Amino acid sequence: MSAERFDRLAEVVVVSAITIAEPQCREHVRTPADTAAVLLGEQGDRRLRRELTLGVETACLQLARCLEAFDAVGPRRMAEGGKDAAVDAVHAGVAELALTPAELVDLRMRGENVATRLRPRTVQRWRDAELDAQAQEYGQLFLHQAAEYTVSMATRLASALQNRAQRQPRAVADAVLECLRDSIDTFMVPRQRAEVSAEVSLFEARYLTDILQTHGYMELFGIDVPESFRRQPVDIGYISLLSSVPDRRTSGRDALMRVDAAVAEASKPMRDTRNRIPGLRPVSGDEDEGPEQVRILITGAPGSGKTTVTQWLAVRAARRDFPQTLEAFQGLVPFVVQLRHLFVGSRQAQPSVTDLARIGSHRVGNVPDDWIEAQLRGGNALLVFDGLDELVPLPHRRDAQTWIASLMARYPEAKFIVTSRPEALDTRWFSERSFRRLTLQPMRDADVRRCVRHWFSYLLKTSPSNAKRVYKGRRERLLGHIAERRSVSDLAETPLLCAMLCAFYASNLSDDVPKSRANLYGKVVKALLDARDRQRGVPGAGHRIEQTDKEYIVQAIARHMADNAVSSLRIQPLAVLDERYATTWSELQSFEANRGATVREILTHLMDTFASPRLGLDDALEYVVERSAVLQRVGPNEVQFAHRTFQEYLAACDYVDRGEAPRLVEYIRYDDAQWQRILVFAAAKSSRRDASVLVRDLVAEATAASSGRRRDLLLLIAECVSATSVEPGVARSVRTLLTEILPPRSREEARMLAGVGDHILNWLAGHTGDPATIEACVFAAGCIGGPEAMALIADYAAELGRAGRLPAWARELFCEMWDRFDAVEYAQRVLGEIDFGAETLRVDTAHKVPAVGALKHVRRLSVGIEKGTCEADPRTWAGLSAVEVLDCTGFRYLERLDGLEHLTTLRQLGLRVGPLVRDYGPLGRLSGLERLHLVNCRHLEDLGFLAGLPNLSVLCLEGCSRVTDWSPLRGLTGLRTLRISGGTMKDLDFCRPLTELRSLRAEPDDGLGDTSGVEDCRDLWRLHLRLGKAPRPPVVLPDPEAGWLRDVCLSGSVGAADLEAVARHERLLRLRVENPVDLDSLGPLTPLKRLETLEVVDARQLRDCAGLENWPELKSLDLSGSSIDNMDPAAGLTRLEKVGLARCPFLTDLTALLSLPVLRHVDLEENVGWLPLDVIEALRDVKRVRVEFDSYLNVGHAGA
Repeated sequence: MSAERFDRLAEVVVVSAITIAEPQCREHVRTPADTAAVLLGEQGDRRLRRELTLGVETACLQLARCLEAFDAVGPRRMAEGGKDAAVDAVHAGVAELALTPAELVDLRMRGENVATRLRPRTVQRWRDAELDAQAQEYGQLFLHQAAEYTVSMATRLASALQNRAQRQPRAVADAVLECLRDSIDTFMVPRQRAEVSAEVSLFEARYLTDILQTHGYMELFGIDVPESFRRQPVDIGYISLLSSVPDRRTSGRDALMRVDAAVAEASKPMRDTRNRIPGLRPVSGDEDEGPEQVRILITGAPGSGKTTVTQWLAVRAARRDFPQTLEAFQGLVPFVVQLRHLFVGSRQAQPSVTDLARIGSHRVGNVPDDWIEAQLRGGNALLVFDGLDELVPLPHRRDAQTWIASLMARYPEAKFIVTSRPEALDTRWFSERSFRRLTLQPMRDADVRRCVRHWFSYLLKTSPSNAKRVYKGRRERLLGHIAERRSVSDLAETPLLCAMLCAFYASNLSDDVPKSRANLYGKVVKALLDARDRQRGVPGAGHRIEQTDKEYIVQAIARHMADNAVSSLRIQPLAVLDERYATTWSELQSFEANRGATVREILTHLMDTFASPRLGLDDALEYVVERSAVLQRVGPNEVQFAHRTFQEYLAACDYVDRGEAPRLVEYIRYDDAQWQRILVFAAAKSSRRDASVLVRDLVAEATAASSGRRRDLLLLIAECVSATSVEPGVARSVRTLLTEILPPRSREEARMLAGVGDHILNWLAGHTGDPATIEACVFAAGCIGGPEAMALIADYAAELGRAGRLPAWARELFCEMWDRFDAVEYAQRVLGEIDFGAETLRVDTAHKVPAVGALKHVRRLSVGIEKGTCEADPRTWAGLSAVEVLDCTGFRYLERLDGLEHLTTLRQLGLRVGPLVRDYGPLGRLSGLERLHLVNCRHLEDLGFLAGLPNLSVLCLEGCSRVTDWSPLRGLTGLRTLRISGGTMKDLDFCRPLTELRSLRAEPDDGLGDTSGVEDCRDLWRLHLRLGKAPRPPVVLPDPEAGWLRDVCLSGSVGAADLEAVARHERLLRLRVENPVDLDSLGPLTPLKRLETLEVVDARQLRDCAGLENWPELKSLDLSGSSIDNMDPAAGLTRLEKVGLARCPFLTDLTALLSLPVLRHVDLEENVGWLPLDVIEALRDVKRVRVEFDSYLNVGHAGA
């Protein structure tokens, strides 16, 4: 098959996608080279137009290689002429495709529908060419793929190019290239394997493609920008998620770690003290213990990111791109089951195994016989069951658990992961089946700030300059409120709530700051229901519906869903469903007739309650389906709320508006957590009188309840009272009752009880036995705030300190509460009295910096803030009477140094120096200093202050560009580590007296001319030098006979004579050479027989790696940037674990890597040549090697 045919087909697909997205460009865009001139016009400069043209052409090449991969799974033994003719007909059909964005919407934006439109004329062309059935089957394959790629690109581009005339040319160019990249990356191409049929390979590619397209992106909630910018890779949402998993090393405490690490930890088999896996019979040493079962339960509060984690797992599995922590998951096939879509209506029979694939992907088609069975029995399946708690009828939940249990019994080798809110759990069921539980944790302050900045970055990405200034101001206002107002920062503890806060502040509807969760939900829902359309001037139904009517509509839908225990609704009855909503009978069949009322029927009933006909049914229905931001379409004829908590909030609003809130007290008897959340929202939305009635009824219910249920009801009462205002008599009775459940047992209980106010502080004191209870009491006090709460926390710190140094969990807890009080007072009363020992206390926000001087017992202190600047005066730090280590390298910037001379206990000091600093004299009076690290020393000229530091053993000077005289270093004869970057340095003569040096890094701006100054430093074991340009003498190293040198790095201008000098040090273990001049072989390095790490980077003249066999001890090899074409000489390196081959344009043969027994990591980033897909897949799947390479430039990433 001619590669040019695929190139031409790829070009016409890209051009067709662009012209569909921008129909007015159709006459002007004929080739990819026309794209830049048409889309950028005269706005973009020549360089930007050239960059966009090159990017589009690169995308075409990448797409061509992807299309070419499908050739391998086409019919065998087929004439090349028939293949050419079949693809030519597809090319002609796509070239004639003249769709508009509206027509693409009518085709449901599906590639299969576009292919159906192209098929008649394409088939006629095949017949005219007299192609046989086999050739036409081959053509059908490429017709389908061309249509899928075209629709994917056109859909993204149409959204990204909205209002391009008002946007910056750079933003337009970046949007186009990002859309093309994403479109290609979300399609997997088949892998050709001898043991797998072409049919299965093709199915796997399409199945994994659908997994990527279904789960690869999440939408930034509430952001009003084009869809391509709202949709972000799921990795981004996952980044800041933390979870806790029971720590095997301690009892009663959980370890906090990133989700991937927690999943890896939970995947390890639990063993008893005799190294046995619980639940398995004892085995002899020769017996196999059986499969190490993976059973993981992920729990978390609403909006905590449970579904995001399942999406991330599915995408990483589909791409075979798990991080190293989850290396054991590499090669698994994901099956993601949203349980709410499977257990609906009156379903009686259990789902089939085939449903695992069908429910997890939208267009899976016919599943090959026994394919799923083979994945399950072979241990290659990752089964993810999301949303067990969303099965609100308990029989459905039990049915789901029965089905999952049957799958675990039948396929014990498969990996099982289940997600649920914690309150819906049957914990006994999970513990009996050896599930390990992970709990997604509330975001910490640093995570919240990161989340806010990321949310706004997408808004700023497409905003004009004047709007950017406005949005930046709103972002800083929110960040300021998070830092200053605990009521705001408490609201942002989950990704969902944080996004809602961002949406509220970005909308800037009011200067009122949300005071509670219910208040926040109300403000955001109002913004999304009404202000979104009015601010954007959107025509259509949104403008014809009043704000109150919109509220009535969504409340009625939410109320119906809550009352009937469903999580989604059909839009239309099947009797009126037409082609706009479904294109095949199979889709119609997927909606059961007995699933209850539809949206149309609910709205019809709602219209009947209006006194005047102010709203049309069609307008209301259009608004729900097309314009409501709180509802989203999840199928051709199905909607659900954007988040389940919206449904619960709006259902509560409906109960309150109808005066039926007291009925909710009856519903909580059903032991369904959904009704408890609805009841709390209802209490928050009720008037004081109605809320008092509601709480009084709850008190009566609790009084008559059994002891176990009584505690749950009292916690519910506490949560209701904290969300609203009640009459004094009701408040007094509640406070009396709540003493029964004090102290709290967990943070969640503490949060509920804290809302009652400082009345409960007396009951929080003195509980020093159980760590969990101490944590809950301190956390509750932190939530309450005020002087009495701080005094209680100080008492706990003092009491725990009397028993010896505080345990790590307690120190972490007391530091966490720092954000909730006045920083200086809290540092004086609490933190200043704690012995932190060798642990570092971190000052990470601006409002804590003034409190530094109060930390009198802290020995190790780090001062640094993530963003922005704040003033710090070292003259106020004299109270640091015990500090030995002070790290301010993360602080931007320290503008004065006077005052530091009073910190006489300092042994280690790190500073990022501000541009106003000229006097370094105060540092010279710290005579006890042993380690000094100065960053950003742009104005440092005189090193004379170092004379007062005779005890220095480590000195790092970074960015000291004005220093020319290095002679003051000669007096530091005790130096063992010296690191210098920047400045002018002709030679290393100042090193001659420094005979104690062990590590030297000298990297002046223009490189070194003479290095002979180190020849007397016989104890050197690490030497990194930047060499100047020729002419200069060869590099001089210490005497090889001394035998200490183990690590050498040469950069700058490295010549052959320099390498000869290095080769005399035969005991070297690590060598790195950057940009060597005229190095065409590794021969000069052959004497270095003991090398364990060899890095020869950017050696453009190096065309083969012959000689690698001379280094049998090699563990790490990096030849990135070279011109080698194969790795054959590496075949015998049995200890090689890591290989770097980035930016090697001629590399085509990686076969030798398959023979390396302990290989773990291969870097192939930025390789633009053809890489062997079969070898890469074998490394990943068979050898379990982590392979990194650019997903845009290499077809390998797209391999299924």
